[in-house]
Parts: sequence; C-alpha cells; structure tokens
Amino acid sequence: MKRIFYVIPTYFEYAPLRKILNPNEISKKPLITEIIGKKYTFIIYLAGIGKKNMKKAVSYIKDEYQGQYIVSGGCCGGLKPYLKPGSVLMPEKVKAGHHEAIELDQFMEEISDHVLRDGDVFSVNRPADVYRKQQIRDNNPQSFMIDMESYWLVKYAKELGMQAAVLRVLVDTVDDEVPEIKGRSLLRLFHIRSWLFKRKAKQGMKKIARIIKLIIDVT
Repeated sequence: MKRIFYVIPTYFEYAPLRKILNPNEISKKPLITEIIGKKYTFIIYLAGIGKKNMKKAVSYIKDEYQGQYIVSGGCCGGLKPYLKPGSVLMPEKVKAGHHEAIELDQFMEEISDHVLRDGDVFSVNRPADVYRKQQIRDNNPQSFMIDMESYWLVKYAKELGMQAAVLRVLVDTVDDEVPEIKGRSLLRLFHIRSWLFKRKAKQGMKKIARIIKLIIDVT
C-alpha cells in the first residue's frame, strides 16, 4: 500500500487534522499520526517551521520509513485576486528567490477536481508582510501562492529520490491585508493577527481533512 507523508509546520495546523482523521489518538502532542485507508496510508508529520526543519523532516522520513511520497502541507497566502480564503491549492512548481523552479510530481490525481491547480508556489525564508507579498506578486506572475517551507521540502526530497507535491489551504491574500493601524502598538497588532491566522488555519485545515479523506478513501 502506498504511504503518503503530509508534512506540516505548526501544531495549530496539525491538531485539526488529527482530531478529524484520527480522533482516537492517545498522545496529546505526537509528532506523527497515521491514518490507514482502503487505498493509501496517510501519515501526518509535525515538522516545525522553516528550511532547517524541512531538511530534518525529509531525512527522518527517508531514513526511518523509507518514504517515497511526501507532501508539503498546511496553510499559505494567496498572490492572485481571484483566490479566496479557504481555497485548497495544489501548484505545479515550487520556487524560491533566484533558485531554479522545481517541477512537482502528480501522485494524488484523485483530488484534481477538488483543488485549484494554476501555477507556482513561491517560498520565502521569513513571514512576508503585505508589501513583500505585493513585490513577490509583481515580480513573479506565475506564482499564485506563498509559503515558507514548500521549496525546501521539495528540494531535499528530490535530492533523496522521493516524489514530492504541495497541498495547502489559503488563509489570507495580498488584498485582504492592511498596513499597520496608527495608535495601536505593534505587540497588540501581532496578537490580533496571530489570533486571526490561527482561527483561519483551523477552518482551512478542516477542508484539507476532507480532501485527505478523498485521497485515502477512509472507511
């Protein structure tokens, strides 16, 4: 049976998936939860944020599980005006900065009718504010989504001979963000935006859970 590893950077993205797909999980904060379906075994791996954690995750999955299929999961931002929060995206390529774009593999065709497949995902090395997102959008017309991990996970996976894809849910766009509001402290704004992001992430990951059920055909 084919095993697909779905790598997620943060716990608040991971928790809704585990709760829906594997509600009988005993441990409160495991790094890995496994769901066995009719078609595939789907393994959700909590990796952490950023480039270094993606390299560790890929190495661990390859060494411990001899994994062959890996997916960059979680939330992302949108770069196109037609994309709305809650859209589930599956890009065709990944890119980062001046690095050469990497073609993604197609091993989850069962969900083609349930996701948007349009262009590239652009990965950054730190959270991008509205101005940075606008700059990326203007300089990379083929990119329709942005995240912090996909390029690096795919790059390291390909180096180890694995097939890699991206499946993420959009939680914000360039157009629905606003500049800093005068009169509010940066700390207060950070907490407000953090709360809103976590709330949107929880809602979005529920959509991802439904997509995963289609992939693995859970009984």
